[in-house]
Amino acid sequence: METRVFLVVLFVVCLILTLAIKARRASNFGALNPAMVCPHCNSKGLIRTKQVTNKKGISGGKATAAVLTAGFSLLATGLSRKETATQARCGICKNVWRF
Repeated sequence: METRVFLVVLFVVCLILTLAIKARRASNFGALNPAMVCPHCNSKGLIRTKQVTNKKGISGGKATAAVLTAGFSLLATGLSRKETATQARCGICKNVWRF
């Protein structure tokens, strides 16, 4: 009887750990996208995607505002502009790319 209880408790703990690992993968690498194909290994269905922001160079408008306000606008906005992109990660070969 004690062995059965131990096995049930062990099964529940393993199930909880598995669910926690899946939730962490989804938060780190995004949700599964079954329609995408990896450009590196050509696998389909195991690609995770999420929205990310990329810093792109110096924004001309922000640089002009920094000159006109003697640099005070940089405290609020910064110089680089941010663009949103989609980051994808293959679950098989671990290749990461942005588009």
